[in-house]
Amino acid sequence: MLYEPGFEGWDVSMATVWTDYAIVVVGLLCAGRIYTRHWLYLEAVSASFVRFAFCESMAYGFGGVSHHMLSSYFQDGVAMSKRWGEGSWEWMIFWLVAMVFGPLGTAFGFDLAMCIMSVDNSGTIAFFWSLFSAVVSLGVTFRNGAQAGGVWFLAAGWLSRVVAYLLVLTAPPACKGGESIEIVTEAGATYRTVPGDCVYSKHFNHNAIFHVLVALSLVFILFGVDAKLSTKEREAACVSMVRILR
Repeated sequence: MLYEPGFEGWDVSMATVWTDYAIVVVGLLCAGRIYTRHWLYLEAVSASFVRFAFCESMAYGFGGVSHHMLSSYFQDGVAMSKRWGEGSWEWMIFWLVAMVFGPLGTAFGFDLAMCIMSVDNSGTIAFFWSLFSAVVSLGVTFRNGAQAGGVWFLAAGWLSRVVAYLLVLTAPPACKGGESIEIVTEAGATYRTVPGDCVYSKHFNHNAIFHVLVALSLVFILFGVDAKLSTKEREAACVSMVRILR
């Protein structure tokens, strides 16, 4: 079958579409079962599962609609547009919604796992997850080479986050609340915290520096995204000019 270019890398098979819809049904049924049976006791575990299952259903549901539309374009020989407002671009609306619910579902799944584990150090688990994500993002940034638009700003942003997490990770115990000592009196044993010899100022400690680096990373990533979009707009303008000259 002859078709317009642009579908490369996108699955347009109906099997993918129907299995997307199957996830919607399964996810909503599972969320509904927990909600209807435990709605009076929507504590951490049940609430996290309902959010997780619902977001997964929405992500694959809207993704399925996008794939369904692309499959229709493909079968009809219609060009697949990847620019807002141009040609057959409506599939992008549903894909955008899917991309919003997808990460939310993953986050709620992680939250569910922590709730089931009943961990009291969930902040530590989330911290290592964030550090891992920043390291992976830093590596992926250079996938298209060091000359890609905005790549160095993006790298600086992710590197700032990695440094921020490592700074907190390597902070000595004295900077994390001091040392707890036991004091025995006639009334019994009591405890008090003795400030330790922290290398950071008590007025601007490691957590404050961590927050500054995270804020700085957002600015760097903003510049990187802006540069990337500007590069794509210039490339699109050049292509349009070539078409006009032809």
